[in-house]
Amino acid sequence: MPAAELPRAKRAQWADTLISVDGLTALSLSVALGFSIICGAVLWQERRSAWEHAGQTASNLVEAIDADIARNIEQYALSLQGVIYGLKLAEINEVSPKIRAAVLFDASAGARYLGAIRILDEAGNITEMANVSGDRPSSAPGPTNFFGHDFFQFHKNNPDDGMHISRPFVGSNGEYVIGLSRRLSHPDGSFAGVVVGTLRVAYFRSLFAKVAPSPASALTLFATDGTVIMRLPLGKDDIGRKLHNAEVLRKFQQARSGLYEKVALLDGVLRLYAYSQVGDLPLLMVVGIPLDEVYATWRGEALIAGLLMLALCSATTFSAVLLRRELRRRLAAEQKLAVLATTDSLTGLSNRRHFDEVIAREWQRAMRERTSIALLMIDADCFKAYNDAHGHQVGDKLLAAVGACIGNKARRATDLAARYGGDEFALLLPGTDGQGALQIGESVRVSVLNLTLPGSNGMEAAATSISIGIAAVVPVRGSDYRHLVDAADKALYEAKAKGRNRSELIELADAAGPNGPRLVA
Repeated sequence: MPAAELPRAKRAQWADTLISVDGLTALSLSVALGFSIICGAVLWQERRSAWEHAGQTASNLVEAIDADIARNIEQYALSLQGVIYGLKLAEINEVSPKIRAAVLFDASAGARYLGAIRILDEAGNITEMANVSGDRPSSAPGPTNFFGHDFFQFHKNNPDDGMHISRPFVGSNGEYVIGLSRRLSHPDGSFAGVVVGTLRVAYFRSLFAKVAPSPASALTLFATDGTVIMRLPLGKDDIGRKLHNAEVLRKFQQARSGLYEKVALLDGVLRLYAYSQVGDLPLLMVVGIPLDEVYATWRGEALIAGLLMLALCSATTFSAVLLRRELRRRLAAEQKLAVLATTDSLTGLSNRRHFDEVIAREWQRAMRERTSIALLMIDADCFKAYNDAHGHQVGDKLLAAVGACIGNKARRATDLAARYGGDEFALLLPGTDGQGALQIGESVRVSVLNLTLPGSNGMEAAATSISIGIAAVVPVRGSDYRHLVDAADKALYEAKAKGRNRSELIELADAAGPNGPRLVA
């Protein structure tokens, strides 16, 4: 009996179980996916936190460097202002050169990286000079005229008397310096010269080396026109190089300070940069931390978390698939056992137990719906003699062939063909009246009559036949399906008594009369 002929309730139960199994598998996979998404979100947030922490570190470092540079340049600016103030004294030209130098340069700050302060006339010639640093004097004579320097030309052509920071140039000691200068003006405002002091670029290199976060970090001091004043690490031609396309210049046009990522123009390394203007000076301080270092710790943690999450998701998925496979295997085994429990192993038809379950159920339905139900009781004629003559194996083949002829007529989902016992079969036809059942019975009888099976001696066995008893009724409340079975049995006995190989029909007026079933026709 095919599985589709099992009770609908059982099939529905198995279908629900399959849905539950698939739903459980989908839920397990969804949980694994959900954990993966959550883990990914946490790792992404950790990555963002690492970026923000590095950005804050770089910004704090920029602020510290800015403060140091601004403080030193401010002190030097005061020294220049002191010189200008002294030059304006009326008596300054009447005192001795020694006293004049003391008055002009007394306010000059003394520091390791500060060079000489020079007073230049309108032609750029040195009129007076004082070395305010503690460095030893240079063995090579320094220049006596600064007319061609950018700071001199700036003040000559610009009436602004504010402090100017020059491009780096090589000083008298052979080192790079920058000039911090202010304009000198005559009482009528015309150009009178320049007072300029030098600051060794080595000051910035020493400062950067002390505070650099790592060897691969980049610290650069720019002029606002893109000129590199100092950089760490320092390339051969970096000092004085002008980078017109530096990203920091574009960022500076939008804000005085901030963060950005960029591949460095000078060394090609991708870094996270923090920048800020140095006080109100035309200087920009930039600190860059390589992104490889920013994410180094995060990458290690992300790798461990990712591997653990991968293992967890793989284990969950693998377990869900195995569980689904096992549950479906058990369900298939249960279905197979259920089929075997309701199937006759020889003929493949339903067995007696299943027949009793189905006829009881269909009887109740026919009673509710007030429809006819028909039953064919079928018996193989002279089967014992056939079995004795040809052997049990041939007899079994005959029963299987008869069962196939009967099963072929159970074409609707509600029809049921069963082996009732021994050489007796039953064909239940819900929703069929007596005449319809009689036609089906005759069709079965003719099919069996045309069967020829080989005998035990290799010769063809004689054709066999069947007798069929048919009963049909519309059940009424309080009736029992056994009345239908009894009536079909009675019709079968009549067919046997009338010579076998025939069909007899009994239609019942009701199924529970006081005297049992009554023959209608």
